[in-house]
Amino acid sequence: MDLALDVREAPDHFNPFIRDYFKQYLEAIDESRNTQDWSKPNELLDRLSEYQYQVNREVLPSSAQVKAELFLNDWNIFGKLRNVYGLFGIISLFAFLGSVLFHKWDRVRIGKIGFLILLISFIIHTIALALRWYISGHAPWSNGYESMIYIALTTVMAGVIFQGRL
Repeated sequence: MDLALDVREAPDHFNPFIRDYFKQYLEAIDESRNTQDWSKPNELLDRLSEYQYQVNREVLPSSAQVKAELFLNDWNIFGKLRNVYGLFGIISLFAFLGSVLFHKWDRVRIGKIGFLILLISFIIHTIALALRWYISGHAPWSNGYESMIYIALTTVMAGVIFQGRL
């Protein structure tokens, strides 16, 4: 890999720990591929964590923030909500058309079920956005992804408000 060669040939003005560390780590990875013993690369990763804590402890996230981010990533809440909102929109369209074409459909019941789904999704979205705020330490609208999540939340909030008034 070309990137590995660049790291192994790091200039002398690089921090000695970093220059030597990555060289050792890449060599340990190469050895471990042959022996299937990953203890040395894992030990080197622990050393890197210790070094990061010593040098930059004030900017490192807390263990609670790391756990929260892993939870958010594992559950992929925003991706699942995207699917729920899309499916909700399609079902709402067909429910509306069905209630117009077939007057026997219970519009009140369909509306209540739809409102409940929208409200539960909105609550989950709000909690996940608050969790993202906690993880990053700043309001979640500092980049394109966070802005889109926030705009989606405000759009759903408008839907909850307007649907609740009907």
